[in-house]
Amino acid sequence: MGNKVKGIAVLKGIVVFIGVYLIKAIPDVVMLAFLGDDRRTVPLGFWQEGILLVLFLATIVGMFRLYQVKFDFTFKPIDVKQLLLLSISVFLLMWLFEFVFLKITGFSDTLNDTMLKEIFKRISPVLIFVTTVIFAPITEELLCREYIMGYALKNYPKIGLVTSILVFTLFHSPTNIESFILYAAPAFALSYVYYRTKRVEYTIGIHLVNNLFYTLVDFLQ
Repeated sequence: MGNKVKGIAVLKGIVVFIGVYLIKAIPDVVMLAFLGDDRRTVPLGFWQEGILLVLFLATIVGMFRLYQVKFDFTFKPIDVKQLLLLSISVFLLMWLFEFVFLKITGFSDTLNDTMLKEIFKRISPVLIFVTTVIFAPITEELLCREYIMGYALKNYPKIGLVTSILVFTLFHSPTNIESFILYAAPAFALSYVYYRTKRVEYTIGIHLVNNLFYTLVDFLQ
């Protein structure tokens, strides 16, 4: 009986995860539909950008509301100094790791990064900022850290840690061992911060700072 109950709980957890993921994916799917053929270079129109901005922001609000109702989630006050210290520490460690890794392997951009750069050529800076600096950090952390580690596998923290790392890495579609390692490294860093603090607010902040830096670098190149 106990195994049956556990099996049902696992199945329920997977179904809920898939449901939340599908909600998260809605604006991305609509954006890809608007972009159409990969070979096109025409920027999106004003109304398309407007629809996407509403969709991305509405999805964030919807996920927060879902987490409040389903998981009794609320944002808690954070220690700004601790957040800044964690953000800077994780960022510097990740930058150093990536620099050394790329030097040793000679690896360049991942397929996912290449595709994003092509997409960013056709959307406005405002939409780029919303998708990379606001939408991605919030929704990915709510799903990979808060749901997996803080809810579904709350009673199995080490399993939750490993699962969170794998899911986050696979979210970014690695195509070889090099790209897998490049995405697994930040996945480990963010998951470990959550593992130690049990605070998704900190992982969202760290993720946001990291994405903001790389977005600004891309703009300046």
